Amino acid sequence: MEKNRIRKEIFQKRREISEEEIKILSRRVFLKIKNYLLRIEKETADLFAYFPCNHEADTREFLCEWLSEKKRVALPRVGSDGYSMDFYYIDSLEDVEKGYKGIFEPKKTCIKVDNSTNRIILVPGVGFDRQGNRVGYGKGFYDRYLEKHNFQKKIGIAFEFQIFDSIVYEENDIRLDAVVTEEQIYEMEES
Repeated sequence: MEKNRIRKEIFQKRREISEEEIKILSRRVFLKIKNYLLRIEKETADLFAYFPCNHEADTREFLCEWLSEKKRVALPRVGSDGYSMDFYYIDSLEDVEKGYKGIFEPKKTCIKVDNSTNRIILVPGVGFDRQGNRVGYGKGFYDRYLEKHNFQKKIGIAFEFQIFDSIVYEENDIRLDAVVTEEQIYEMEES
């Protein structure tokens, strides 16, 4: 399916979902993620995640839980060039402020991530397919970042209505290792 058509369809569906439904579905998504991380023995990894916007799966409760267990969490911040993106460690959700396009990002006082090796990234997106392809917002931030950095697991986070049988992907699109929804885990075969 064409990316722009997916964006239009999913943005409409996400506008129709209530805040209460988002909370309920998000809790189910993150319960599945916790179980998945336990199963693949990655529950001690540094967690690279995102602060939700535009009715995405809400990570805040999960991030608070991860932080309360003294685990390291990093969130993205877009560079002043409006093109690059880097991750910064946070100690609490109070370490964020409005940044690029009004999205909450780590404050400038947060420490930039080094090249640690034990890392999992939770990747937001507009749409995903069962092969690990993703439709983002169209700016390429995650694809550029994932191309330059290694992760033990790259996990897409979505609601089930964001899953498609297949989507059009481009050569520079980075495939994910798994996509987790409130209903199931779509795990890709390792190549």
